[in-house]
Amino acid sequence: QKKLATIVDTWGMKCDVLRFFVDRGDSVLFEKKFHKYLVELDMVRHSGDGHGLDGNPTKHIWERVWRMHLWVYENALDDAEWFTKIDCDTYVLVDNVKNYLKNYSWNNTLYMGHVLYHQKPALVSGPFSLFSRETIKQLGPVLKGMPHEFGERSKFRHGRCVDRDVSVRLNIHIAGRI
Repeated sequence: QKKLATIVDTWGMKCDVLRFFVDRGDSVLFEKKFHKYLVELDMVRHSGDGHGLDGNPTKHIWERVWRMHLWVYENALDDAEWFTKIDCDTYVLVDNVKNYLKNYSWNNTLYMGHVLYHQKPALVSGPFSLFSRETIKQLGPVLKGMPHEFGERSKFRHGRCVDRDVSVRLNIHIAGRI
């Protein structure tokens, strides 16, 4: 809640649209004044309901990210020209991002952020990623049709659905790193 308040009171004020994605039912954990920013996702796995190899509670980040992008596709595609995924411990200079984006068209399939090329397939990662509306428009149907694999990592190939369903069908131009 403290991180959310910090974002709302600082760089979040400069965003045209600001949303925080939480597990269904978790909005009760936040003060009422923040409810207008919250979107509850129907997560199959919930934060902290398992433990990673390091013994720390799992966050199920990939499920949250694809559900977030799918929610935007189904509910908010026309709300903005650009969509970001920003970690709650990241500070964003919103004016700089908006100025940088003047050089690009949201009508093209563009992704900006960090890519892990040492992973096969290459994976989108990092505290800040940005997608054009056209990218979300094309990505949405792919995410809808992806297999929803859950359970022990050994039971499915990490990134298999991303490799097969996203990379092959969607030609995203990686425009730059912000």
